[in-house]
Amino acid sequence: MEELTFFQNRFCQFCFAPIADQEHASRIFCVTTYDEHNKVSDCKTSYHRDLDEGDRERDRAIVNKHKGLEKSIANLIAIKGYIVQTKDLNEFGINLNSALSIENGDDGTLLARYNTYSIQANAITNIHKILINGQF
Repeated sequence: MEELTFFQNRFCQFCFAPIADQEHASRIFCVTTYDEHNKVSDCKTSYHRDLDEGDRERDRAIVNKHKGLEKSIANLIAIKGYIVQTKDLNEFGINLNSALSIENGDDGTLLARYNTYSIQANAITNIHKILINGQF
């Protein structure tokens, strides 16, 4: 086995450990290693995870918001049923503008789509129909 040399002064961009001259010239992170408990040590993944933290935090907040809306809609159905009024939506904190998508119908209705549910809203009568996606 040949002895490793470190004359080129290359270092890992994450942990700053030296990278041997014998490694491929494009290597900028340490080699992935496993300890005795089979736990992985991977500087490349850790480096990019740190860079993406802001995006993941934002995405997590959006997902949690929509999970909360789904629970609110399920509670509304359990208490009021599938036909509700605008005041019922407001009581349960359901904002139609927070839907994943909104479509305008030809008959003047609005279809607000969430993950599991859709709400067919009629602004004229203030009566809204809650639909379970996939069961139209």
